[in-house]
Amino acid sequence: MYQNLEEDVLIEILAFLLEKNMAAASISRRIVRTFGSFSASGNGLTSLPCDLKCGIISLVSNRKHSTSILTPDDNFPYDFLAKKKVITPDRTIGQYQDLVIPVTNFQNEDKGFMVLAGDVFDVPIRKDIIHHVVRWQLAKRQQGTHSTKTISEVSGTGRKPWNQKGTGRARHGTLRGPQFRGGCVMHGPKPRSHAIKMNKQVRRLGLKIALSARAAEGKLVVFDDMALPTHKTKNIVNYYNQMENTKKVLVVEGGPIDEKLKLATQNLHYVNILPSIGLNVYSILLHDTLVMSRDAVNKITERMHTPINPFLFIACSSAELLIQQVTRGRGTEINKTESLPYGWEVNVDLKLFVHNPKQHKYLAVTDGAVKRFNAAKKEWGFGQLISLATFQNTNQGYIVQDTCSFGAEILIVKPAEQQEKVTFISNPPNNVFTWKILRFSSLEDKFYYSDDFLVGDRYWRLGFNPKGDGEGRPHALPIYLYAQGFRPNAVATNTWGAVNLRLKNQPAAWYPIRSDYGVGVNNIILMKDLKDTSKGYLVNDAIIFEAEIVKVSVTNIVPV
Repeated sequence: MYQNLEEDVLIEILAFLLEKNMAAASISRRIVRTFGSFSASGNGLTSLPCDLKCGIISLVSNRKHSTSILTPDDNFPYDFLAKKKVITPDRTIGQYQDLVIPVTNFQNEDKGFMVLAGDVFDVPIRKDIIHHVVRWQLAKRQQGTHSTKTISEVSGTGRKPWNQKGTGRARHGTLRGPQFRGGCVMHGPKPRSHAIKMNKQVRRLGLKIALSARAAEGKLVVFDDMALPTHKTKNIVNYYNQMENTKKVLVVEGGPIDEKLKLATQNLHYVNILPSIGLNVYSILLHDTLVMSRDAVNKITERMHTPINPFLFIACSSAELLIQQVTRGRGTEINKTESLPYGWEVNVDLKLFVHNPKQHKYLAVTDGAVKRFNAAKKEWGFGQLISLATFQNTNQGYIVQDTCSFGAEILIVKPAEQQEKVTFISNPPNNVFTWKILRFSSLEDKFYYSDDFLVGDRYWRLGFNPKGDGEGRPHALPIYLYAQGFRPNAVATNTWGAVNLRLKNQPAAWYPIRSDYGVGVNNIILMKDLKDTSKGYLVNDAIIFEAEIVKVSVTNIVPV
């Protein structure tokens, strides 16, 4: 590399950088690596003067990544760096670190540097993910138009060719069978899709891994633009001949493909062009070198950072302004409603989320209920989306470089054309049911149930245990009312109301009715009072229960 240069020449370069006070972090970093690469021979940083060495270390330690193009002025010793290759030391792949690479063009001109996002171009290499994505691509692109004819599709008569017996030949019922020439094909292929299912997250991860692999191999080249002076093929051939260890090149353009570039490469089988929207894992693997324009890199990075779900994505460059709104549960609000008609209403299935770029996840909150936005209620939200301590903790990953991302997934729900109308009926017809139990003293220790009776839209029944409630309280008599099925053509939904349960010659006890629950009490009367014949509850070894439903709900379906 720089081993043939004299030490005073290298010192002159570094002194020039310090004198100009350039923020060319990447250039200084490359030179420091160069010194480090042959420090064992005595020509490294250890051999520099102390003041110059301190200046180099200060310049490198105070560097900041920048996506701007660094263009040296006219006095920069351009010829010292342009014709020399820089040997980068080995780095650990898959650390999600931003990469700084030089930018050039087809004329090998220096166009500065560019920062590649670490979460796109420096992800861990996973061969299994690449294998799955390639299988998915190849399976999905199969046409699946193969087709064979079944016995019903083959042309021919359905007549039995000869008699079943007496001919000495094998028995057959048709000449369209698979054993005959021109017959059908049994269990043959039919038109179908060969596509296999693959999650969008896995597809996106596969593309990131392929880009990271090319960047790690040093086979990723970034151009400032794809402009060519002419459409001659020799422009591409000359650049291809200057590339080392390259067999096939994939050129990726950010926007529409330039016509000169298309004409210059159409006769070269080892150079292919793709727009950034069509970049895929299989095409990257088929080409050992990837040439991308600066615009293509930006579009690919933006595509990888775009949420997969159709979220309303909002980014804020000052996260401190959002902390109170996010932690206090500020939700979604509808604005500009002046043009909407009077009595407008929008039904929304709402989901709010906060993006965690460090973990590549979304913290979402929803309750599954439809939110109704109208003139009186223009804002909906949730009590607390995330705790303040967790949100402010930069180690959690919600705030990166004083920037956070949040938004909402909004699904408009079509308004219902019909709705349920609930009507409460007081003292409905046939609302009193009487149940007489004979031979009370001979009943066993179990629950007995009455016949079903209809009140409103539901059937009901009574139930009791003559030996007590069965829960260690044999001293009292229980009574319950149970909700049963619905009458024909009734709306099967919750039923509400109230019921009075009583034992004959006893004051009624009022209980609320809840749908599908037994209502009642486990001590309507004490056993000693029940068996006291002077009180008149047990007469001729018989008791009488009475249920009076004083109020019940009835549900009907009505148009909106």
